[in-house]
Amino acid sequence: MTVVKEVNGEVANVKVEGRLDTTTAPQLDKELAEVMGEAIMEIFEVTGFADILTIE
Repeated sequence: MTVVKEVNGEVANVKVEGRLDTTTAPQLDKELAEVMGEAIMEIFEVTGFADILTIE
């Protein structure tokens, strides 16, 4: 899995290429935490991903 991150001011674009599964989910979580911080936690909670991912 490849994660491409681009941040322009308040806008962050994250592109995931490849397979996203239980093996690669921790890598994506780490990458998103670097870019989004607390804002991503709120999104994970609203979409239900917080229930299936281990988020620290």
